[in-house]
Amino acid sequence: MRAPASGWRIGAWTAIAALNNSDSATISAENWSTDPNALLFQATAVGYNFPPPWCGIYVSGDLNCTGTITAGAATVEGRQVKLYAVASPENWFEDFGSGQLSGGSARISLDAAFASTVNAGENYHVFLTPNGECEGLYVAGRTAGGFEVRELHHGASNVEFDYRIVAKRRGYERVRMEDITDQTNKSRQRHAEMLARRTASKNAAARRPGALEPVPRVPPQAQPLPAAASPVRPQ
Repeated sequence: MRAPASGWRIGAWTAIAALNNSDSATISAENWSTDPNALLFQATAVGYNFPPPWCGIYVSGDLNCTGTITAGAATVEGRQVKLYAVASPENWFEDFGSGQLSGGSARISLDAAFASTVNAGENYHVFLTPNGECEGLYVAGRTAGGFEVRELHHGASNVEFDYRIVAKRRGYERVRMEDITDQTNKSRQRHAEMLARRTASKNAAARRPGALEPVPRVPPQAQPLPAAASPVRPQ
């Protein structure tokens, strides 16, 4: 790793900083567990709220967070704003496109790359928006390779239209609102254990006696005599 540019400094409140300006990984974490629910990384906001908000990455590659998933974007005025991801109880992938009727019908083929990531053999959803005057549009049939669009009432127009396809992600067809109560409870338990260790460490430090200050050595002639050995003044 090469040194960072001169003048760069770590903030005073930074607990851990990792620096890199090469094409290698700045931070790499591995967990060789075969349990997909084994934790790879966890971040917890201690002291912010209770139960504390947290975010975890698991061996399965899943990311679970109690907060929002956002993207930062710049506006034309130069401001930075948050854009929020849309959440769904099922694992959907979607694609968008446009087409045009020819004599009242059109055949739309699914993009090959998109089709390879979803299970188009199961029922998927198609939403149509006509871009001109017509009797209305409907989906006449769906196959794993595509779908047919027709005009209502046996119309024969050549209207253009937009479409949106929503299909189940391949391998996640039966997943719906997967329960992560156990993962959440384990996260809270880890937080409680860390908090207990931190409190115990603080208490131990408070009970530990401080270092004794050295006692200065006083010359014998400067030390006071015991009362019994005090000289008696003559009368």
